[in-house]
Parts: sequence; structure tokens; C-alpha cells
Amino acid sequence: MGIKLEIIQQKEEITLAVRKTVSTADLPRTITEGYAKIHDYMVKNGIEMTAAPYAAYSDMNEDKWDIEMGFPVSKEFAGEGDVYAGKIPSAPRAASYKYKGSYSGIEAAYTAVFKQIEEDGLKPIGVCYDYYLNDPSVTPEDELLTQIIVPVE
Repeated sequence: MGIKLEIIQQKEEITLAVRKTVSTADLPRTITEGYAKIHDYMVKNGIEMTAAPYAAYSDMNEDKWDIEMGFPVSKEFAGEGDVYAGKIPSAPRAASYKYKGSYSGIEAAYTAVFKQIEEDGLKPIGVCYDYYLNDPSVTPEDELLTQIIVPVE
């Protein structure tokens, strides 16, 4: 028996983001540094996020990752340095799954999500998103919640 996916409509969101291509080994550090740059820009400019922080993966493989990390915000801002204004595009249909546990287990969760998408007769399209629903600095690892969203047709 597979996992239960929810089919949702992904809404467009305006974001502030940083994008990098990195090795798997550098991924945790790169994400931490990216969020710090965005956070510093937001604090400096009095900007608040409007939804959970996210990471978007447009190329995932064992050797390198093309990753965008960001925060949804209320309106477009200019950005500065590595921080730029972006958008998460809307998707009429997306498979959504809430994973509970350590970030180190997300790879296995993605494997289960893609297997279930295939079993449900759907086809993944576009960029995959993780939304980090609670704060890892105050939440025990086994209680972390990550919403995985994969646009499908």
C-alpha cells in the first residue's frame, strides 16, 4: 500500500529567493546560507514572509542540485546581491504530501511520492517544491513537517 497524495491547485506566490547549483554534500550549508541572506534582506527592508519558506528543485541528481530557496512575500521587491524577486507559478493540479520527520528522510519521501504519482496514473511536470511548515531550531527532528508539492498532469 502506497502513500496518500492530495491533489491540490498550487497558487502563484511572489517570493524573495536565492538560487544555486551545488553538490549534494554542500546542500545543507547552501540552504542555510541562502535563507540567511534572504532573512537579512527582509529584516533590513521591513519585509515579512506570508507563508512557509520553501525550496524548489528543478534538477535533482546524485552529483548536483539546482535549488532555489525562498520566502513568499506580499509584493514584489527589488532584491539585492544574490537575493532576487521571484514567483512560484500556479499549477492547476499538483500532488501534495505532508512528510513528518527528519530532513534526512526527505529523499525516501520523494521516492514514495513519485512512485505513488506513477501508480495513480499521473505524470510529474515542472519544478518540485518543499515547504518547511515548522522551525527546525525549536522543533524535534522527528516532528518536522515538510509539504512536498509536485505539479502533475
